[in-house]
Amino acid sequence: MDNRQNAPASMQPAHIIEYVKLMETNHRDMMAAMHITDPDIAFATGMIIHHQGAVDMAAIQLRHGKDRQIRLLAERIARAQQAEIRQMQQWLTKHQQGNAATSQDHSGNQKVMDMTNHDLMIQGVRSADPDVAFVKGMIPHHQDAIDMANLEIRSGKNQEMLALAQTIRMAQEPEIREMQDWLAQKGIN
Repeated sequence: MDNRQNAPASMQPAHIIEYVKLMETNHRDMMAAMHITDPDIAFATGMIIHHQGAVDMAAIQLRHGKDRQIRLLAERIARAQQAEIRQMQQWLTKHQQGNAATSQDHSGNQKVMDMTNHDLMIQGVRSADPDVAFVKGMIPHHQDAIDMANLEIRSGKNQEMLALAQTIRMAQEPEIREMQDWLAQKGIN
């Protein structure tokens, strides 16, 4: 085990400090989005925060990572998710007007927001190797997005958000496999 993973924050590599701070902030914001009652608005609101987290993780990877394949993956993820963020922001602008997005729980969102993927992300980004940290953090991050998309597919009503949920799932499942294959090629479990 790499001793730097458990070192005080001041002794950890910059990418670990950046990732952990990002994860803590995004998790808090995602938890707040769970309390929106309309499932489509909850999905779009939560997914914007989630996607922005992936864009921010990609930026950290591009600042610190060295592996060409993973840097290209980070660029692809950022580009795709920025476009989807714009789509969801535009959709929300049209659909939030007059729609009550109250603080009542939407119980379906509770199921998706268990701590498993969040904990795996926090563990993953603590690798001393910035490329490994990105991959090990992004795999559970993507799985979280797939879980959110699956919830939208089960409970959403809006055709545009349902289609976006399918798109997210179809894009992120192969990216997870790509990252798992990269780890396997490097002999990293």
